This record gives sequence, C-alpha cells and structure tokens, in this order.
Amino acid sequence: VHGGLSRDSFFCFCQMDLFLADFLCCARRDKGDGTTHSEGMSESQPAEVDFNVTHISISMADLAGYLYKSGPLKSPRKRWCVLKHDLYYFSQPEDLAPKGVILLNSELLIPQIWERTVDNTPSIEIQHAACAFVRSPELDKWIKAFQTIGLTILAAGKEVDPLPVSHDLNENEIVCEGYLEKRSFSDRWKQYWFVLRSGSLQFSTSPNSEPKGIISLSSDLMSPFVEMAPFMKEQNTLRISYCRTVYFTAESGDSHADWLSGIKASISHKRSSKAWIQKNPTGWKRSGKIREVVVPVVDTLRDPSRVEYFRKFLKDMNCEHYLRFWLDVQQFRRLCKKEDMSYLRPCCQVIYQKYIAANSPSNIYVPDELQQLVVSRLSEPNVDTFSESQQIVIQILSEYYYPFYLTSGLCREMSEKLKDGLI
Repeated sequence: VHGGLSRDSFFCFCQMDLFLADFLCCARRDKGDGTTHSEGMSESQPAEVDFNVTHISISMADLAGYLYKSGPLKSPRKRWCVLKHDLYYFSQPEDLAPKGVILLNSELLIPQIWERTVDNTPSIEIQHAACAFVRSPELDKWIKAFQTIGLTILAAGKEVDPLPVSHDLNENEIVCEGYLEKRSFSDRWKQYWFVLRSGSLQFSTSPNSEPKGIISLSSDLMSPFVEMAPFMKEQNTLRISYCRTVYFTAESGDSHADWLSGIKASISHKRSSKAWIQKNPTGWKRSGKIREVVVPVVDTLRDPSRVEYFRKFLKDMNCEHYLRFWLDVQQFRRLCKKEDMSYLRPCCQVIYQKYIAANSPSNIYVPDELQQLVVSRLSEPNVDTFSESQQIVIQILSEYYYPFYLTSGLCREMSEKLKDGLI
C-alpha cells in the first residue's frame, strides 16, 4: 500500500469514507513512537475510487507524528497530528476520531503560517479561521453589545443595520457579561460565563474562575463577524467567526522543517483544487469507469448508512436542511433524465418553495441574484435548474461542516461500526 501503510491497517478501513479512511490510515500506522512520515506533496488530484467504492488509492502525500499544541491561554499538550487535506490532531495514534481540526481550505481566511519561538523552541504559528456557536434567551442584549464594539452582524447572509460604535472604550472595559451556552462542532452545549470587551470575548466556568478560553475579535487578517441565520434565530443561536491562533512545536529540528513545508504545500494544493467544485457541484470527476473524488463529503452522501450519521450531526447543528436540499436536487436531476415537463414542473416548484423562496420552511442561503435565476428556470426545468445553488450547498457542507463532523462522537461511532462490519 502506498505511503508505508500496513496492509492490515488499510484493509480495516477500505469500505469507509474516502477522506476518513485516508487520515485514519495515517493515524494508525504501525509506528506509534512519534516518528514523522513525509513523502512530499503530490500535484495530482485526490484519490480515485471505483463505482462500488471498494478500492481506495491514496495518491496524496501526508505527514503524521507527535507535536505539542498550545494557544494564547492554553499550555502545550502532546497531540498526534495528521496532515491530510486539513490538519487533524488526536490524543493518541490509535484514536478513531480526532479531537479537532484546523481547516486549510476555509473561504473566510487562507491560513497564515509563521515560524515563532515558544519556550525557546522553534515552533509553527498558524492563524486560521475558526467559529463558535453561542445561544441564550437574552440574545438581543448580546447582539447590541457586539454592534457596540463594531462587529458586523449577518442575518440570512445580509448585514444588519449597524448601531453607532462606541469609540471611547478601552481594551479592558467590560461591554457585556453574563452566562451563554457555547459549543464547538465536536462538543455538546456547555454553559460558561462570558465577558465581552472591545477586542475579545473571554469565557470561564463561573464569574470568579480562571478563563477557559478567549475568542479574539481583533485581527489584521480577518474581520470577525456574527451570523444569525433564520434557523439559528429559532434556537436563539449565533455563530461567531473569528481568527484563531495556535502553535505547534515539533520534537526535533528536522521534524519542524517537514511540518512547516508540509502545511504550506497542503494549503497551496487545497487552493489549486478548489476550481473543481466550480465545474461539478455533484463532487465527482469522471474518467471512463473511474470516478475521482473532488469533494470527499460526496462519498458519504451516496451511502445511506453513512449519510444517516452525518444527517444526525447536521440536525444537532440545526442545519440538516442543507443536506436534504442536496439530496432532493440529486433526485430531481435523476428525474430530469426520464420524466417529461408536466411531471418535472411541480417537482421543481416543491424544491423552490421548500428551500429557496422567501420565508420557506427550510431556507438555505443563496444570493438574491441566484434566487432570481432559479425563478427564471422554473417554467422550463432541466438538470441544471438548481446547479449553482447545489454548488453553494456542497461547498458549505464540505468546507464548514464535514471536517468537523469527522471529529464528532457520531463519526467515531460510525467508524467503529464500519471497522467491525456492523454497517
């Protein structure tokens, strides 16, 4: 098997999701002693899969090994890290699901990499886009506070009319404080005491306890913003997008150089491969009888057993309707190949009224001009009626939710059942 993977460890995962199988194979190599593996970055596109998804060929290089991960308020912790499309970190090499992920393909911010010194040791600083979800019955109070310090508030993709910004605030002055529930993609909701200042949102377990973490609201690389989608408002939920800083320290100078060059090469490769989604929103490139994975999440969407776990994750994140839209459009595209207009028109109208029309029950975000384009196609529907909308949705699922799904307990449960042959 390419890349030094043992046949046994590879075979355990050959029926799994392509993306998941890739980095799990890396994470569960025969060598668990912290050795870093590097084969250089391939310029080819992601791996090829046959129609039955029974064979996986790993055609992109990877890195795997122990690094010490730290942050502004967090001391270094030893993590098993895997560079595969994005940067995943595990507690141990044998873990089935990672503790977290650093996206190297975010549309919000191309990660910036610097060489730094942490505790007199050469380290890698990564500034990347991150997000946190918070909810509270007193959400309006917090929205006004965010506007007071100049944060942009988005509702259904559009900016809410800003309030006057207070320019007299110093960085230590408290703008708002109180309890909020917070969660990341892989955690459950937990209640914290939050303190908002002009440049940061700090949280702790209680008003008098030490801070557990800090969300930076000031960055030269990315303007933080708060998003309130219609389905989030029903749950009194906000998503805060911001620039996060994290440090990784290798155990040797050679390993440091490998990780630095590997992460930079991975970012470059991710940027060059983004164009494929513009060509095919269904996520596949076909060449004869071979399908090449362009958007790895699609492999999960085509498997009823695996997509059910992903659906549960999205439901917990209040965005299941994005998945249902993509699946409904896929079914509509199939109908376009065998049904006449009298049958397709009402089907097309149902999808539009359910997902795209104003005040639709399961509204997805699409720009106004794209809504108008879809409306113009409703009278003569065809396989491309929802093509651009589907492209937006698969991009959201692939880049914002799927990598974090791989860090969730649901994905761990799926991985164990796949490994044991239960699904």
